[in-house]
Amino acid sequence: MTIRARFTLLLGSLIAVLLLALLGLGALKQTRRDFVITADRQARAMTLNHWIDAANRELLQIAGDLATADGIATAVRSEDAGWLQRTLATHGPSARLNALWIVRADGSTVLQAALSPGLPGNPPLRLGELARLIAETPSPRFFAEASGEFIELCARPIRATGSGHWLLAARRWDESLLQSLAALTESNVSLRPAHEAAQPPPHDQNLVLLRPLADASGRTLRMLRLDYALPGLEHAIGSDWQQTLLFVAFGLLLLAGVTLALRRWVLRPLAAIGESLAVGQGTPVATLTTDRGELGRVARLVVSSFEQRAALEQEIADRARAQEALDRSERELRALIADRTRLGRDLHDGVIQSLYAAGMNLARIRAQLAPAQSEAAARVEQTSNMLNESIQDLRNFIEGLEPEALKTRSFSEAIGDLMQAMGNLRAFQSSMDLDEQVAAQLTLSQRVHALQITREAVSNALRHGQANRIEIALRQRGGLAEFKIIDNGSGFDASSPSSAGKGLLNFSERARELDAVLTVDSHPGRGTIVVLTFSLP
Repeated sequence: MTIRARFTLLLGSLIAVLLLALLGLGALKQTRRDFVITADRQARAMTLNHWIDAANRELLQIAGDLATADGIATAVRSEDAGWLQRTLATHGPSARLNALWIVRADGSTVLQAALSPGLPGNPPLRLGELARLIAETPSPRFFAEASGEFIELCARPIRATGSGHWLLAARRWDESLLQSLAALTESNVSLRPAHEAAQPPPHDQNLVLLRPLADASGRTLRMLRLDYALPGLEHAIGSDWQQTLLFVAFGLLLLAGVTLALRRWVLRPLAAIGESLAVGQGTPVATLTTDRGELGRVARLVVSSFEQRAALEQEIADRARAQEALDRSERELRALIADRTRLGRDLHDGVIQSLYAAGMNLARIRAQLAPAQSEAAARVEQTSNMLNESIQDLRNFIEGLEPEALKTRSFSEAIGDLMQAMGNLRAFQSSMDLDEQVAAQLTLSQRVHALQITREAVSNALRHGQANRIEIALRQRGGLAEFKIIDNGSGFDASSPSSAGKGLLNFSERARELDAVLTVDSHPGRGTIVVLTFSLP
């Protein structure tokens, strides 16, 4: 998975968490709203019950006062309906009484008085129903419908008569009573049919309370409904929505900030690094190299790797050119060796054969000389010896022209063969101290030049220096090889220009070709030391 995909997944997860948080806030808000509504409903229900109970207590109190009023016993015994009418006219308006009845325990009416002409002459009770209510509660209170009027009744015993009479007080639940109750409860009050269910307004912006009003048998006759507006709750809900919007705005700003930060500080630098690695150049990340952060350090490493790769490619190209030049030099050397080999064969087949023929002729001439011709014989012998030396020198030169022979034998064997060939011409003592490990490291060119320098130095020591002892040594001094030739001949003045013959010039030329250091130490009467120092491959 790419880093961009991972960051996209991370942002998607954050958005999902934000949405879950919003859902949680919505659920919490709804729970809080339900709690507030439930608490307010309970409080208002308690208030409603308080006011209704207060109104009932007022009705009970007035009914109780009238049941113990002076003259009620006389009115009952004399069945004076005028007294009851006067009492109702005096106390009815202030106590909202609309009718009074004095009844017996069986429910039969003794006296009745009414302020509302629509009320019935007898209380709306069935025979025996009052006795049941009295048995259930000492002060029964209930509702009834009579002649289209909805009334509330309260019964109080008249103890002054001593014969089980009861005072029934009734008040009508008209519009004025409902308005009074609405003012007390600060709500909209209405009477609804018992079967009508409460229908809350849209969005539950109002609180609805229902209070059943039952008749003497406990059957609900009407439903008292109170509708409360909830501005405080709506304000709280609005405040919750403001908090939710603030939370959403904060979440969106946070996500936008995280997205921009990731894009600018992570995705864009990573894209630049990826492009730089793809194209193999440091240009795309050039602006990141000044950043002190982690990605800036990565950008600097990328640029450094490109620079190192460029340097490595340059080194590889240089080495390729050097190898090409070395291969060209080797081809030229092989061509030169081939030419020298061909020249050696020509010399062997031509010049040496001619010299052999001349030597054989001199041998025949010496054999034909008379014994008295000793001087001529001596000169012929001397000439023959000179021819033999020339043939040997020519053979040595031819051998030098054919370095391929060094490929089939070691450097120490080649030096030994050379010393043995020189000893056949002139007797001398020789010693060799050659380090085989160093000799095995010498290149073909180094062995050829060292062998030729040895041949030249030994020949000069025997012919010109009359040496009878020659030492040859090869050792390693640090990382260099030191090749040394020492003789005990007559020596020469190495500092004198007249002493610098063809041999020393050849030494110097071969040392230059080997990129070696040549040292010649010689003094008259003290022999000669030739030292060649060159590096090992």
